[in-house]
Amino acid sequence: MKKSFGIFVAIAALLVAISGSIIVSRVFVAFLFVLCILLGRKESSFLNPYYLFSVTPLSLLIYVDISGKFMMELTAKTWGLAIINITAFILAVYYSSDFKSLKNCTGPSDKKLIIHTLILTAIGLFSEAFEYFMDRPFFLASVLKLCSVPAIICALKSKRKILIIIVMALFVGSSIGFLSKSAVLTYLIALLIGIEKYYIRTKRERKSMAVYSTIGVFVMIISFTFANKDRGTRNASDTVDYYEQYGNVEWNSPDALFMPYMYLTTPWANLQYLTETQDERTYGMWLIKPLLGYLQLDDHFQSSYRMRAYSTFNTFTFVSCNFKDFGYWLSIISSILLGFFVKKVYSRYRRSRSALDVACYVYVGLAVLEMFFSNEFFTQSFPFTIVIIMAIYKLFFFHNQRPQLEE
Repeated sequence: MKKSFGIFVAIAALLVAISGSIIVSRVFVAFLFVLCILLGRKESSFLNPYYLFSVTPLSLLIYVDISGKFMMELTAKTWGLAIINITAFILAVYYSSDFKSLKNCTGPSDKKLIIHTLILTAIGLFSEAFEYFMDRPFFLASVLKLCSVPAIICALKSKRKILIIIVMALFVGSSIGFLSKSAVLTYLIALLIGIEKYYIRTKRERKSMAVYSTIGVFVMIISFTFANKDRGTRNASDTVDYYEQYGNVEWNSPDALFMPYMYLTTPWANLQYLTETQDERTYGMWLIKPLLGYLQLDDHFQSSYRMRAYSTFNTFTFVSCNFKDFGYWLSIISSILLGFFVKKVYSRYRRSRSALDVACYVYVGLAVLEMFFSNEFFTQSFPFTIVIIMAIYKLFFFHNQRPQLEE
């Protein structure tokens, strides 16, 4: 039954992609969104990859050209490219097996949680300070800065209120003045996943995660207003007025939703612009970009990583890197590999009680949530980097420790 279901969905996606009908494509994207919700409901974790990824088909589903300066009518080819990659990712997560080697699900014991919380906090804060005062990107500092989330998760697992408050205050306080929307989202995801893992036990409590997630969405919407203040706009109404005047935008919904809508949808316009104006192959260069970055060789291939956007909204969805590497149909190769990786990290998160494994899923879940926006796996590499960092951390401190698994 499971196998036949996947074959049916794959064939349907293929037929829709070659049909050339935008109406049929939009209906199928609605089906993919509903499929994410139905599959997500079966998971024990509320913040599962299906729910997080559902934002991607939703962003395409609500796409409407409201400004010729920032958007364009999507062609049947663009709809088809999106459909085959969205389908490939969902099916890859669905069919990939769970993480088998659970012996390395190690981390700080309850007695040593405070010590390791402080160690990880010190590493994260030192890296942030170093990068700030150096005033330029530095590989090691950027990598070690990822330790902020493991520190937060360790604090949450300790269930010591004063420790949680101190750690959160340190990281948020260190970012005052330049706290980005991405940082806000990262801390929100860390809090939600940490709370779900260590504080939610019953089905009734699990339903409260929907409430917490709704609050998180509200906070993110507010963060857009704060972010735009740096650009000279005082509130959401000023932002809409600006874009209506200079971008010929037609917006009839609440002003506070305008910028979130633009961030949700404009990447699809940029993807289409990419396929129409930059249809040259990079033959796997995006796929191996994380490895080249670790070897400090990616600077030698910058010409391969240039993508021109249609407008000042300059992100391309997760499909762009896949298309540049392998073209239209073979772009699904990267989507399948990403689905496989996400499933492995997620399944280990479900079984493990180690704060380090939970932290890995925070970053992977963040990247999945943002797949409508860009391909953070290849462009930023942090989902792979955090897995490597935590593996090294375990090797130094917990190589002889028994795994921490769910009972």
